[in-house]
Amino acid sequence: MFLAYDDLDGDGLDDIIVPTRNGPILVFQRPADTPTDWNLTRIPMPLNTGTGKSAAIGDVNNDGVNDIVVTCENARDGRIGVFYLTRTSTTDETWTPHNIGGPTGVKYDLVRLIDLDEDGDLDALTCEETEGLGVIWYENPTISRGAAR
Repeated sequence: MFLAYDDLDGDGLDDIIVPTRNGPILVFQRPADTPTDWNLTRIPMPLNTGTGKSAAIGDVNNDGVNDIVVTCENARDGRIGVFYLTRTSTTDETWTPHNIGGPTGVKYDLVRLIDLDEDGDLDALTCEETEGLGVIWYENPTISRGAAR
């Protein structure tokens, strides 16, 4: 499993996201008033996905709220191997899944977010080693706010 850390809730402190193999996505958030204590939240894996492998944090849909991108192992039999989760605000506890990768492949690995084509939005890069797909670039079709096209 690969974890990610970044400021998920906008409080200026890094949080930790860990997808688990046979369970939920774990979110560890550090409260500002007690920086040595961490709050744990569990986000259920969406239906029809593989098992958690890696996560990344970033504002994928350019709405000002950080999202979570997740890759999966065991994405067989039509299960989704790459998806992202959005919410409407940093305090919203309801996460909505969005399919990125479709059911192709059975194991996706480490995921990184980067604006690879420099169009103002975050793209997802991952790799897959069991079906021979190699490095996979998921170009984000989001039209960035203020980006020249």
